[in-house]
Amino acid sequence: MSEEYVLILINFLIVPLLVELYKLIVSQFKFKPSKFHVSIVLSVVAVALSYVFGKDFFAGLPSFQDNILEFVVALINGIGALV
Repeated sequence: MSEEYVLILINFLIVPLLVELYKLIVSQFKFKPSKFHVSIVLSVVAVALSYVFGKDFFAGLPSFQDNILEFVVALINGIGALV
């Protein structure tokens, strides 16, 4: 299965199921989360799923000891691609 199909599967099946599961768990504790709270939780889940099922953007990081500026730039680029 190609990477595009996996990402479509995640976006349209797994994430909505996780949202409903989150709502079910939260409703059991009589807690009504705000939209901000739900957005934060979903953002963390989306980034985690992107890291697990996507390409490894951090595999080509340069050595930290050689050039720290190059390492920081590569790290920021990897985080940007992940998000």
